[in-house]
Amino acid sequence: MRSLKITIYLFLSFLFCSFQSGCSERENNLTITSSTQLLSLSETLALDFKRTSTNNSISIAVKGSLGQEEELLNNNLTDLLITERDLSLENKNLSSQIMATDQLIIINHKANNLKEIKLEDLQKIFAGEITNWNSVNKYNKTVQVLSREAGSPIRQQFETAFLNNNLNISLGALIVNSNPEMRSAIASINGSIGYISVGSLNDSVQLLKVVNIDNTEIKMPTENIYLIWKTNNQKSELTSFLDYLKNNKSANQIIKEQGFMIPKAD
Repeated sequence: MRSLKITIYLFLSFLFCSFQSGCSERENNLTITSSTQLLSLSETLALDFKRTSTNNSISIAVKGSLGQEEELLNNNLTDLLITERDLSLENKNLSSQIMATDQLIIINHKANNLKEIKLEDLQKIFAGEITNWNSVNKYNKTVQVLSREAGSPIRQQFETAFLNNNLNISLGALIVNSNPEMRSAIASINGSIGYISVGSLNDSVQLLKVVNIDNTEIKMPTENIYLIWKTNNQKSELTSFLDYLKNNKSANQIIKEQGFMIPKAD
């Protein structure tokens, strides 16, 4: 299966280059691979970098990850990864840099008119113990829980922060495979509730504040977004892009506009 994914990626890369007039043979090219939930951010940054670059002939390809991200770097199928995992911790041939900080948030359907929920009720809802919203805020509507697929980083983050890793998500939960799918489903299903990355929030859904029994707000969990590249990659385009992300004010503005946070300087 692993070799099949790499073969597929190579084939897609070949097709992309064919439509780009032989980009594999062109100088001044930079390939960026992003996780699905960070694809919009990656594409916007790449376009802004190209707009502000003094190198008018630079070519940038931004692609969504097909999995096995580390192998994409090792096989020179990409120059840069934008991901939620610091792969350099276990691979000395890779370098990393924190680009931004993401945050997990809880959302529900806007018709519920619920902006705050107690942690105990949230846990009972996701465990399937509360099945109608009238137990929470007198809204007579069946609860529909939505969750990410098993093994996804954001689901693990949610389970650790709110379910203490000892409660199982209800078998009646609808499973979605991305933040946009989660947001779209919750916006369309009355009575639904789920969780997404703050960078995917828009006004189609209602943000939920989670509070303790004493009504003190619970701080939402955060995670870093990393730039990963091969240490021996000497491409000037890569160096320029890394410098752009670190020092360019427009890059910071794009990160903030897409709902992410700028990491604090060391």
